[in-house]
Amino acid sequence: MAFTKKTVTILVKFAISLGILGFLFYQAGCDRDAVAQIWAAPKHWSLLGLAWVAIVLSAIITFKRWHLLVAALGLHFSFGDAMRLGFVGYLFNFLSLGIAGGDVVKTIFLVQEQAGKRTEAVATVVLDRFVGLYSMMLVATIAMLTVDLGVLTVRDAKLLDTFRMVGNVAVWLTVGGSLGIALVLMPGIATSSLWDSLSRIPLVGSTIHRLVAAVRTYRNQKSVLLLAVLMSVCVHALLCVGIYLVARSLTGTCPSLATHFAIIPIASVANAVPLPGGLGALELALDAVYRAVSPPGAVPRQGFIVALGYRFLTLFVAGFGIYFWIAGRKKVANLLRQAQAEQLA
Repeated sequence: MAFTKKTVTILVKFAISLGILGFLFYQAGCDRDAVAQIWAAPKHWSLLGLAWVAIVLSAIITFKRWHLLVAALGLHFSFGDAMRLGFVGYLFNFLSLGIAGGDVVKTIFLVQEQAGKRTEAVATVVLDRFVGLYSMMLVATIAMLTVDLGVLTVRDAKLLDTFRMVGNVAVWLTVGGSLGIALVLMPGIATSSLWDSLSRIPLVGSTIHRLVAAVRTYRNQKSVLLLAVLMSVCVHALLCVGIYLVARSLTGTCPSLATHFAIIPIASVANAVPLPGGLGALELALDAVYRAVSPPGAVPRQGFIVALGYRFLTLFVAGFGIYFWIAGRKKVANLLRQAQAEQLA
């Protein structure tokens, strides 16, 4: 029965993603003139190549962040190992239909390579994901508090209002997350039995339990946590640059780089939606924000095209995972079976 529920959940998530993408393709098809304009516009392939470099660098910094968290616990784990497992996990974030997702794969791999250190291995992956999500909300909050959205070129006021609402939600989530982090890191708080009681809350209890266990493991590593957050900010800055370069290379006329630093962090909040790799949610968010703030002369549907270009480049980044998968295919196949069993348990 557990397997059936898991399978149904996965299928529903993919159905939602494909439904959103289908809707966006339909909308683009209804505006054939806009699509034809984008297709006919001169392409700057060198900028697209630079965008790929920015996306690769963002992934490498993410893997280095995980390596930092692992090394802080005294585990024997090289940066080369972090790159290898990181790219394999990146690949499996695209292939999560019926098999383990990237975080589960990375956890099982690390557990196998760190015999007797299961708690520490799980803590590194859980905290790495939390730091990434928290930093995304933090960057979105900085954008909301420092950028006057009123000075942006607005094409659709209603969409901008929705955009502002999402940004405000990110601000409150960041404030709540910051208070929670400060509270848990206070002496004696992390070890309180209250957290074990909260772990029994339906739906979110297991997440609270894993996160608190991770924080307990790192409660004396505050400088490491701060450095991990700063690295994550760099990751999101590179993604802003990467998406801007995709827009410039494919559509020509697009919002400025400064505007991208304001809109992309908030649009990226869509990646927190529990869909496979944020598929569909990010495309919908980018389509909306570009229609809201694109300059005069810009193609209305350029956001969806930019999102597709970004996804295309991430597939090439995932190609590194294919290489590492093939290079150690026997070991990978064995560990993937264990990861699948772990996920369905």
